[in-house]
Amino acid sequence: MNDYELSWVPSKLPLEKTFYKSIYQSLYDDILTGVLKPHDQLPSQRELSYFLDIHFTTVTHAYDLGLKNGLLYTEKGRGTFISPNGISDYTIQGKEGVNDLGILNVTSVENSSAEFYVKEAIKNIPVKKLLRYFTNSSLDESYARATQKWFEYLKIDVSDDMVSLITNGGQNALAIILTALFKPSDTIVVDDFTYSNFIELAKTLHIKLLSISQDDEGMKLDQLEDMLTTHVVAGVYVMPFRSNPTNVAMSITRREKLASLSISHNFLIIEDDYLRYLDVEKTKAIINLAPSHTIYLSSFSKIVAPGIRVALILFDKKFEQKIKHSFTNLNLQEPTLDFEIIKYLINHDFVLKIIDSQMKQIKTSLTLFENVFETKAPLSPFQWVKIDSAINIKQVKERLDKLGIHVLYSPQFQAGGWKSNNNYFIRVSITAINDLVKLEKLLLTIKRTISSS
Repeated sequence: MNDYELSWVPSKLPLEKTFYKSIYQSLYDDILTGVLKPHDQLPSQRELSYFLDIHFTTVTHAYDLGLKNGLLYTEKGRGTFISPNGISDYTIQGKEGVNDLGILNVTSVENSSAEFYVKEAIKNIPVKKLLRYFTNSSLDESYARATQKWFEYLKIDVSDDMVSLITNGGQNALAIILTALFKPSDTIVVDDFTYSNFIELAKTLHIKLLSISQDDEGMKLDQLEDMLTTHVVAGVYVMPFRSNPTNVAMSITRREKLASLSISHNFLIIEDDYLRYLDVEKTKAIINLAPSHTIYLSSFSKIVAPGIRVALILFDKKFEQKIKHSFTNLNLQEPTLDFEIIKYLINHDFVLKIIDSQMKQIKTSLTLFENVFETKAPLSPFQWVKIDSAINIKQVKERLDKLGIHVLYSPQFQAGGWKSNNNYFIRVSITAINDLVKLEKLLLTIKRTISSS
């Protein structure tokens, strides 16, 4: 068999011992250099072993290592393919010593209302509650009252068939959901640009992501319908209000259609509603449209403080055993101190005062952003800004890095990997810096850097 008949052969031949490691290293190198691109199909194990004149199990070991490390994914009956973002690590973290407009710190400024009310909460927390081993807050009346009050504020209808669970923040909640209800090689559909840490979490758990594009109403569900005819879809992950990073809000029509599709095709919806508290209209939540097919997630790090890791998961009772089993394996117990703080803030209506203060901060920063960029922008703590197509994205990054300005770039959110196009964006956190004079200077610098005019 000749090499031109294969979709790929190792770039470094002859192979070095150990052969399967040599094949894997060639895979890694060719992905890194762009020879192999996201979703490229590899030759079958027998085809490659025949060409290399080695036992096919050697190729199997190499492919298995690629699957384990997230470089590859398989489709039953079709073959083995290159994973998007298989090598790059786009986990979002804050950066010290720079002007960080990448991380979404909304309430982290000193002397904020959040700081004041958190201090009040800590003063009123009985220490004995922090010393116990506690794993079932639903049995505690004050905990149940706080969660009920929070869902009422969000206008989420909670029926008797639903169960809520307190977790250590949104990322921990996603890890619990994925390990409880999905298995390696399952397919989850996401927006073309989606939450970076969800991409990395799926990669860690060997869950395959397929991406489809958005328009002004959210995920294009006609594309999802087409995908459902060719793929077995286990789930759909959406951020329905101010999707991270594009700021798109899913319309009620799209929510209803997605809910209907989940029922007719029997897949799960992970509804990460992390900014619902900013939705003045409180658009109908998907969980109330398809309660038996939706796992709902509400987190507090964007509301109160990044360091207070609390999120609530709401789901149908039929998922209770699996989700609580996963929760126990990952956490052992609930975040007692953090939720005592959240519980106090909710039950005393202090969380509403924090939200009101935050809304004012966002509006002030938003006005500044709109003036600098001469545009109308959505009410959100971050903005999604297009880089001029005449400017190289790598040059933008190098320039901003040199100036000590940290933003996030569209490839970090691209579930389908770096696609060949001229449309690149940056995500700018407009609330990360409370000094408006400094923020204006930084925004002007960013505008000059990403614009050719």
